[in-house]
Amino acid sequence: MRRIIILVLVVFTLISCNSKSKDVQVITLEEFSSTLNKTRQNEGLTVYNFWATWCAPCIAEMPVIEEFALKHKLELKFVNVDRKNLWETRVPRMLKKLNLQSQVYLLDKPKRNNWYQAIDENWQAGLPVTLFTGQDKTVFYQGVLAEKDLLEITNKFNEEFIEDY
Repeated sequence: MRRIIILVLVVFTLISCNSKSKDVQVITLEEFSSTLNKTRQNEGLTVYNFWATWCAPCIAEMPVIEEFALKHKLELKFVNVDRKNLWETRVPRMLKKLNLQSQVYLLDKPKRNNWYQAIDENWQAGLPVTLFTGQDKTVFYQGVLAEKDLLEITNKFNEEFIEDY
């Protein structure tokens, strides 16, 4: 009987650990640009948050952004800009630590230094960066987002957020 109880506990633990599996996808800069252009035309709002494992402000804001997106039913995608050699080591550890539910892109960017300007001409290479797209609008935000910033920006897309908040 004791073995059955232990077995049940082990199975339950494994199931609960895997319940929030990450949707991680490698995407080239060209594929990302195409995806970004498509979401600009959507009626809804899509939020792209760019981050790296070495960027402490990025890591700090990610749970705040995800909580806001879940609360307001926004589509959120985290875009990792680390070097490829960190994709199998530091990135998975950080994602496990953060326990995020949103999709994660691993951006396979070209080796040139100004790849970020292909995403948005206003981007001056710093992190964190977040793009809000939809309804033929794009809002570029460079810096750490707080909940009040998220609310202000999303209100530019849909005035109903103020009533829901």
